[in-house]
Amino acid sequence: MAGIAHFVEHMLFRARTTRSAEDIAQTVDSVGGQMDASTGKENANYAIKVLDEHLTLAVDVLSDVVLHPRFAAGDIEREKGVVGEEIKMVEDMPTTSSTSCSSSGSGAAIHWAGPSSARPTA
Repeated sequence: MAGIAHFVEHMLFRARTTRSAEDIAQTVDSVGGQMDASTGKENANYAIKVLDEHLTLAVDVLSDVVLHPRFAAGDIEREKGVVGEEIKMVEDMPTTSSTSCSSSGSGAAIHWAGPSSARPTA
């Protein structure tokens, strides 16, 4: 399941029906924002970090990314190869552990994540 979730993570940041991948990146960059995504064994996270004054823009972009993906045939084939290679790299590591955390000084962060039971408690 993690392989499929990782593949979807990659695909969501490609072109969509409403914006190109470049438009998404430029929109977030234009307000000094940061975009990130990650996939764990039990969850996938999609986040945009912006100053409070750009929260509406961040919600618009992030909801667009998640709700309006375009799974074009060429992108699917390309990302299958990329994700496959990333999985092989992780499997080749002697020990693999994944912990992700984020902190914000002054700003708003939006996170769409899996179930709360999958979150680290420490």
